[in-house]
Amino acid sequence: MKYLHTMVRVADLDASIDFYCNKLGLKKSPALKTPSAGSPWFFCVHPGMPMPPVRTGPPPSS
Repeated sequence: MKYLHTMVRVADLDASIDFYCNKLGLKKSPALKTPSAGSPWFFCVHPGMPMPPVRTGPPPSS
């Protein structure tokens, strides 16, 4: 299966990190916090893939 990315909101962050990282073997990026996001967020990636570049500033104007 190929996918670009997806977002999952969870009720229990610690249990979710345990599942995705310790059970599925994904790597977790450092947590990020942006003014527009209500809570910290991070990426979980396959161990063979690099962490995605993250832009934390405002969206570019079009």
